[in-house]
Amino acid sequence: MRVLLIQPSMIVSERWSYKAEPFLPVGLGLIASVLREANHEVKIVDALTEGWEKRWRLEGNWIEIGLAEEDVAAEVREFRPHVVGFSIPLTSQLPRVRSLARWVKAIHPEIFVICGGNHPTAAPRDMLEIPEMDLVVLGESEAVLPQALDRLANNQELDDLAGVAYREIEGGIAINPISDYSEDLDSLPLPAYDLLPLKKYFKITGKRSIPFFTSRGCKNQCAYCTTRQHAGKSVRQFSPQYLLKQIRHLIEYYGVREFFFDDHGLFLDKTYTKSFFKALQESKLKIQWHARNGINPCVLEDDLLDTLKKSGCKRLYFNPDSGSRRILSRCLSKPYNPFVTEQSIQRTLRSGIKVSCQFILGSPGESMDEIYETLNFAWKLRNMGVDQFNFDLAVPYIGTKLRKLAEKKNCLLPYPDQMYTPDDALMSTEQLDAADLIRIRDTAEREFNSRGLVVGLKSRRFNTTKQSAVTEDRIFYSVAPQPYLTSRKLKPALAKNPA
Repeated sequence: MRVLLIQPSMIVSERWSYKAEPFLPVGLGLIASVLREANHEVKIVDALTEGWEKRWRLEGNWIEIGLAEEDVAAEVREFRPHVVGFSIPLTSQLPRVRSLARWVKAIHPEIFVICGGNHPTAAPRDMLEIPEMDLVVLGESEAVLPQALDRLANNQELDDLAGVAYREIEGGIAINPISDYSEDLDSLPLPAYDLLPLKKYFKITGKRSIPFFTSRGCKNQCAYCTTRQHAGKSVRQFSPQYLLKQIRHLIEYYGVREFFFDDHGLFLDKTYTKSFFKALQESKLKIQWHARNGINPCVLEDDLLDTLKKSGCKRLYFNPDSGSRRILSRCLSKPYNPFVTEQSIQRTLRSGIKVSCQFILGSPGESMDEIYETLNFAWKLRNMGVDQFNFDLAVPYIGTKLRKLAEKKNCLLPYPDQMYTPDDALMSTEQLDAADLIRIRDTAEREFNSRGLVVGLKSRRFNTTKQSAVTEDRIFYSVAPQPYLTSRKLKPALAKNPA
């Protein structure tokens, strides 16, 4: 069968369009590699990366980043696939999936349309409300998707296939839960990097760097994260030998010299972490690497940090999230307290590795005093030598504990679920409305990444009237209906900050 895998463009607020970063779909590359081994003809269209320089202004002042839907439709016509699969790693890509699914069925109604990713796994019923969507793959797709395609080719039923959701003949929706997750990750082939737009990705980032994953799943229960739903509650890791093979492949064939570790399980087990980076150090591969996720401050002792430094580590991204113990335990379900994080950061800086820190503001029920606890803690870390800070606003993604807590406290703002980003105010608190939270976040990020201490937050105003010079008005000339992107009414306070 001919299978076309698509990463769609994303549609975000104008505020977020200035900060958005490209997302290389390595997961799609792995699925493509598995399907090629099963003798399917596969092509990947990464509309987000290929059209990164394009900015389209849509109805409601939303900004689309990526290829226009007409360009993606042209790829469908040219390839003439039997199956089109959409990957939705980012919730902001969901609106474009709706319109592209209509395009696909308009081109040929017999094309089978599939989707997978974090959002479809968390909300399969919502995805099947799209009339053109035929199948939702839950969780990891490498094992399930080839089986589903074989059954489609042989006109067999899907009723006993675990990890899928589909419409029944009677009109209802059937959801077959995930039965288990693959434990032998080393049996997977290397991702089909030859099908990914690496040249364009390197041009966008300005360097030959690439995201990299050493594990799947997560044991932590952070209230804002969907990883456990998608990849499971236990951590499964690739062997150091498999990872070194993949790193050598990327160096030899694509000239990659910088790696960004993005998974949640890299620092979960000190023994595994040290064995992998010891092997990386002994391999004499001259690379640089950064860890942007999953930092466990409890395992970062001096001996491990020395190994990390010698293997090429340049920066670790910590997630203290908050300086308030109440917010950490009752709102965010974080297992680490600020003191443990502070000591770990101090050891990391002492070893010569740079540190970035990410914080979350505006959790349900958070007070101004608790926000100041976070800012004071961040200021303490800045005095220690942390040189990069990121302040996000809390995002209540569907299926998370944070979403349930926000609904319980009735603090969700009328904002489209599909356009959630960490730069937009999606919740209010008893003391702070949307405008307050946006102003505090903007001021904190500017001050901490420039000259220092945040003072007078309540009196400062941040100018957000800057307009994008490359944004174009988007006009739809298509047989497919225009996507539903009408903006809901926001609180007047939020409407004053359209950027």
